[in-house]
Amino acid sequence: MQNFFQIIHHIAYAKNVKIYLTSYYRKYEVNTAKSIAETLRKVITSAVRMYGNDPEDSLIGLRQNLENLKWVLQSKDITKLKDRYSGKPAIVVAAGPSLNKNIHYLHELKGKAVIIAVDTIAARLIKDGIIPDFICSVERVTETYDYFYQDKNYPKEMTLVGPPLLDKRVFEEFPGNMLLAMRAGVGEYFWLGSLLELNDDSLIMMGHSCAHVAFGMAVQLGCAPIILIGQDLAYGKNEKETHASGTLYDKKNMIKMEIMYTEGYYGGQVATTSTWLMFKYWYEAEIGKHNLQVINATEGGAKIENTISMGLKEAIDKYCVNDIEDIKEVVNLLPTYQIEKAKLIRKLQKEVQLFNDLIKMSNQYMDFLDNLNIDKQIFHKKSGFFIKQLEKYDEYVRQLYQHPLCVHNMQAMIIKTQWDLIAVEEVVSVENLLKKRDIQTKMVISVISISEQILQAIQNAITILENQKRQEVKL
Repeated sequence: MQNFFQIIHHIAYAKNVKIYLTSYYRKYEVNTAKSIAETLRKVITSAVRMYGNDPEDSLIGLRQNLENLKWVLQSKDITKLKDRYSGKPAIVVAAGPSLNKNIHYLHELKGKAVIIAVDTIAARLIKDGIIPDFICSVERVTETYDYFYQDKNYPKEMTLVGPPLLDKRVFEEFPGNMLLAMRAGVGEYFWLGSLLELNDDSLIMMGHSCAHVAFGMAVQLGCAPIILIGQDLAYGKNEKETHASGTLYDKKNMIKMEIMYTEGYYGGQVATTSTWLMFKYWYEAEIGKHNLQVINATEGGAKIENTISMGLKEAIDKYCVNDIEDIKEVVNLLPTYQIEKAKLIRKLQKEVQLFNDLIKMSNQYMDFLDNLNIDKQIFHKKSGFFIKQLEKYDEYVRQLYQHPLCVHNMQAMIIKTQWDLIAVEEVVSVENLLKKRDIQTKMVISVISISEQILQAIQNAITILENQKRQEVKL
């Protein structure tokens, strides 16, 4: 079902999912049916949230991805690290409150396991004398730089991992190597990777959080087992204890959210939030789908299905016993992405033409809707004609689906429009057809507006690259 809902035009069905139990399940397998229903609910919740960004938020991400192409061109080639540490252990360090009780074990792990940290906890680790091999970020907002990178003086041997949409100041000031990866499962990054002529090994799973990026990096390296610590996904002793000490959350509280409950690491129920549950569901789905060997050594917080619960000390003694290849040296020797700037500019210019064509097509469909006069007086004679005309919308949307960047930036709007159309009563009447025409009209107006903004972002990227090219020629 997760694979089914990853296809955007299937998500429309999520609005009307109902579960019916046969007499056998009602009589003999009620608990099994409940378990299946709960799993399906998790999948749908996660899928809807994945498509949930509003167009303006997606456009900001696109602009930053394109403005940061300069840094992609300077990035080490992450495809060369695919399965480089196959069968070697990785420690993924998140910032949950349970980290306080076992963080000291990380001192003995350098050179015995790949240490991958989220940005939230990196400064605390450095202060404690623990230098992670990788620091991972995912959020485009300025606070990522303000809170986790500004004036942090990170050591050069640490490598940054994240998508190109991060605040450009992160890239400008980070002292070490950078691995800018494409985000698996996201249309914008399929598009960007294609422009840059990157293969699928440039795509890593990034999910919804920096901890998911860290996990995805461990998968990219081929690590096994992947050992999670600080991945509570729940409150600590009380609702004020959300993160390990030594993070910005010592002084800054999380936004207050509705308390929910889930099964705990040690059994019973623990307090959590809908956001943390979404993170948890993502882990469970990805671990199960890829049959990964994952140990949850958090020793607290929420239970994560498909993982093995084990104390960190026990996991270290069992799996982190042999030396691994020096990560700093491996990354230092990696080539950068082999991307020709002039060729990239030519490809972006082709995209400009594609979006000009899309805007033209949308304006034509807009004119068609404006001229579709659903007349009450002749409706009884021409109802079939009007229905047929409005069905042209399906072909229009199919054209939008042809372009991954278009779908990515409009996906929330496309889904909402589909849900609004489904909500119109399936009774043939003037009123219902007018409702459908109005819904389609709003959609097309939005497509034109968003396409114009995408077009502007691409043109700006071309200008930036051309200016850089001219400066290189002068030098």
